Amino acid sequence: MFLGWTALHSASYRGHEGIVHILLHADVTRTSIRMAMGTMSNEPIFPSPVATSSTYVGTRNEACETTNSTQDKSTVRLVDVMDDDNRTALHLAAEANQTTVIQLLLESDGSPDLRDLDGCTPLILACARGFLVSANVLIESGCDLDERSLEGRTALMEAAGNGHLPVVESLVQAGCHVNVQDCHGYSALSEAAAAGDLAIVNMLIAGGADTEGTDTRGRTALHVAALHGHNDVCSRLIHVSKNLDIQDHDGYTSTMLAAWDPWQRGTFPTLQNLAMRGANLDIVDVKGISPLFKAWEHPEHVLLLIQHGCNVTLKSHAATSIIELAALQDKWCLVYLLLAAGFDRSTVNLSRLAVRDTPHPSRTHLTQLLTSPNSLRDTARLAIRANLHRPTLNHTACLPLPPILRDFVAFKVFL
Repeated sequence: MFLGWTALHSASYRGHEGIVHILLHADVTRTSIRMAMGTMSNEPIFPSPVATSSTYVGTRNEACETTNSTQDKSTVRLVDVMDDDNRTALHLAAEANQTTVIQLLLESDGSPDLRDLDGCTPLILACARGFLVSANVLIESGCDLDERSLEGRTALMEAAGNGHLPVVESLVQAGCHVNVQDCHGYSALSEAAAAGDLAIVNMLIAGGADTEGTDTRGRTALHVAALHGHNDVCSRLIHVSKNLDIQDHDGYTSTMLAAWDPWQRGTFPTLQNLAMRGANLDIVDVKGISPLFKAWEHPEHVLLLIQHGCNVTLKSHAATSIIELAALQDKWCLVYLLLAAGFDRSTVNLSRLAVRDTPHPSRTHLTQLLTSPNSLRDTARLAIRANLHRPTLNHTACLPLPPILRDFVAFKVFL
């Protein structure tokens, strides 16, 4: 951290304003700079072009190898001398929130757009840490608000991803571009959606953020919020999005991710919101899997999808139906729920429940269900005898239930 520091670096980082003022107004020669850095070698200690590039995004090694053939090294002043990590005194002052020192350095014509070895400018460093006053000083200096690091990240992305609402507001009001994407295709909106920060999401949307922009995996901010289970953010994005059925590169929609809820975040409200807003409940991914298949571990999600009219007889590209999958996984509550919803029993392929020509234990049970009288009371009693856990149906009041499903819910106390 301390390699290559001059006295100005050290004083700026620690906020010694008087020393910074003295150093900036002293007659500092190149020799005294090298002595302060503890070296008398002829190796360059001055800024390279990566420090002033506003479009470069590459590797750290590429940044180190770049040389500046146009800069007159003899005219470089102490204020812009870099340490071994290509950081100037202004970088260190911004990183340590030394606002008064930042003002002194800027008044001495310190460049606010120089970049360190990670491609970060002083503004990026200040915004990532939420230093509002320091960020405002740098913004007022006229620095490039959209300068990107080697990973393509801007000051706005850093502020949004770290939950610094006042900094985000300041950057948006200053006119930064809100839809810039990094090397992974993430935008500031994606960062805020992943963090579940509704206030920042609202701020970015008001600033013109593209709610349907996708990252390198084809995912929108709504995909990201649904995957992380941020229901309030999902509700806001659903309200402003024109297309709720955008599919990522795996064919997943936000509805599939909400139905799946792989991280057990409790995405029922988002799934309900999507269904009520008219999202396609029968859309399939690249493997032919629909939201109903994704929801098989969550009976309340299955019930919600059935209530909104999803097709319970859809089969995957492997020709497997949802009821066969449920039987193979011993999810009998789901089997009973599908039968109660009117699943076409004639479409079940019992041969898929065989393992090496030996009937799977689920085959006998499912066969019994499919050949028994079409009575929900009989299936409920079978569930009682099987000692099954009752499904979680705490959200069934969202819409009027068909009579057969009302009967099923009436039996839930026995399951």
